[in-house]
Amino acid sequence: LESRRLSLEFQSYVTKMHALRKIFISVKGIYYQAVVHGQEITWLTPHALAQTLPEDVDYRVMLTFLDFYTSMLGFVNYKLYFDQGLRYPPVLDTKLEDAAGGIVAVIHDLADEMATDKTQGYAGGAKKKSQQAKLTEARLATLGDKLAQIGDDEVDEEAEAEAAMRATRGDDGEETEEEAEE
Repeated sequence: LESRRLSLEFQSYVTKMHALRKIFISVKGIYYQAVVHGQEITWLTPHALAQTLPEDVDYRVMLTFLDFYTSMLGFVNYKLYFDQGLRYPPVLDTKLEDAAGGIVAVIHDLADEMATDKTQGYAGGAKKKSQQAKLTEARLATLGDKLAQIGDDEVDEEAEAEAAMRATRGDDGEETEEEAEE
């Protein structure tokens, strides 16, 4: 149950950050590939079918690895969420999870949280976003002036180039037939 929760949290993070790049369905299951902090991560999720458990496997050893990896993934998830200013752990909507909603149960909570934060005007990362939004708006406001300045510079450069061409041809400004054809 804890492994399922950690998996949903990671999938929620990948979804929230738009990090998913490729998906491939095979006989073994569904392969996912995402880019997280510049690193490509590929993982396999088995199909949701009943599985037979072999008797010759030492499940105690596997449980030891499971304990280690659940602890590690919990820390990794915490760090990923913290670095993006998101609340960790995300609240899981138990009604959706009971109805086999899967990742929707976590994403639904994130959407509600974002809507609440916008109406209330605060959040862990909302202040950063609003400051960045203000900076972006200020830069966009100066964009028109900058484009006009660049356009004027290009016009000035074209005028200077024409004057230089006239000076090399002579002061009369007449072109020869070969220059006119070019």
